[in-house]
Amino acid sequence: MLRFGATGAAEQLPLLQRVLPWLPPQMRVCFYADSEFRTLEMQLRCQQQHWHWQVGLHNSLLFKAPDGDWQSLKCLELQPGERRYLQNVWLGCQQAFGTVNLIADWAPSETDPHYWAVDLPADPRAWRRGRKRFQIEPTFRDWKSYGFDLEAIHIRDVDRPEHLLLGLALTTVWLMPIGEWLTHSGRRYQLARRISDYSLLRLGRDYLERTRTVPGHIPVGLTLAGWA
Repeated sequence: MLRFGATGAAEQLPLLQRVLPWLPPQMRVCFYADSEFRTLEMQLRCQQQHWHWQVGLHNSLLFKAPDGDWQSLKCLELQPGERRYLQNVWLGCQQAFGTVNLIADWAPSETDPHYWAVDLPADPRAWRRGRKRFQIEPTFRDWKSYGFDLEAIHIRDVDRPEHLLLGLALTTVWLMPIGEWLTHSGRRYQLARRISDYSLLRLGRDYLERTRTVPGHIPVGLTLAGWA
């Protein structure tokens, strides 16, 4: 719908406002996001809502350590395989938001380092918690290039695809349990030799395609209960 990097606080804050009624009162909320949601306004809203947050940052963002001057994140000059934790820093020279903590990490498998702002102490535990956000990445891929190819619909009006998204959501709810069944029953190897290749949704989708030519059992169905 929108290209990466095309949104900011003006689009994201109203989206968060729509989510608020769905959150049970007194529940602890942790907001994890990539650098698309890096604005200081977004972090301020998390602070106002008494949420914890851990969001990606662009390497051009200015920060100030307690005993240092303003400099960009890329001035940390990380080396491949290096990780640093910085506590009590300020972000954004003009707005001077803080204090927050920073995680700077250059994984050996990546071409560039990555940076995150976190309200909790920056330490190995925070780094491990942040990695859980990447568990949602397969869903993005399933709905886009590796599955439904949502990016190819060429719809620009954000209000029009609601019915399409509802269909994708229901299909996702159906296919993922089939993928789980394939995995736990040992049938996964029939579709994917390497464990990391296919998501659960992709497994379920390919299995249904396979049953169109090779008879097979479909263990999961959808039932409408209480339909008025």
